[in-house]
Amino acid sequence: MKGEILAPLRENPACLALLNTPPNMASGMVDPRIFEHLQTKIDEDAEVRDQIRAITQTLERQGRKTQSVLSRAHSTPAAQCEPNLSVARIF
Repeated sequence: MKGEILAPLRENPACLALLNTPPNMASGMVDPRIFEHLQTKIDEDAEVRDQIRAITQTLERQGRKTQSVLSRAHSTPAAQCEPNLSVARIF
């Protein structure tokens, strides 16, 4: 059972190094490399989240512009549609 749980950790070089490192009994401190690996993963996730946020904001802005053009087109009498159509062609 223990081997099954540790199997994924053995595939990661950083985790494997930690598993093979004897505990530091003299100082009683936790090996900081554990937290360095976790911090790296957290930083990578934060970067991806920021990229997704920027893309989402761009899409939301474009959606609002499109909604504005559609709203104007649907609220304009047919005889006065030409100016709205020229704006819509830009998108």
